[in-house]
Amino acid sequence: MCIRDSILAKDVRITNGKNIYLGDNCSIQEHCVIETVFNMPKAPNLKIGDGMSLGQYSHITCATSVEIGNNLLTGRYVLITDNSHGCSNREDMHLPPMLREIHSKGPVKIGNNVWIGDKASIMPGVTIGDGAIIAANSVVTHNVPAYSLAAGIPAKIIKSLI
Repeated sequence: MCIRDSILAKDVRITNGKNIYLGDNCSIQEHCVIETVFNMPKAPNLKIGDGMSLGQYSHITCATSVEIGNNLLTGRYVLITDNSHGCSNREDMHLPPMLREIHSKGPVKIGNNVWIGDKASIMPGVTIGDGAIIAANSVVTHNVPAYSLAAGIPAKIIKSLI
């Protein structure tokens, strides 16, 4: 993991850091977790651009690929994930969640200058375009175009910002 001119507050947990790239001038607030998953067939790739500010108690987890552009701003308790425990099939449902294989439904890509509000969740297989805003408490399960405002559970495009 590379850290240049970045601030990591107390109680930040970074797991499997060799697969994490953190850009310049980032700020990671208290009690955040940034992790890549061990024992995947292909090494995960978690890339965070310059100028990110990750709010307290946020969690970024990567099993295959999470790419975050420059200047991401998040509120508190934000989840960004490309994975889940199991595939939600009949066989997996008989296993305790912690014993299910980690599964990714696809990479997450977040563009430049994106703002994600408190308690929002960015789910696997999602692309968020440049300049987008994700409202607080939203669950993003589909792509969000650049310069759009998305809100709700599941998040829907509320309006274009340009």
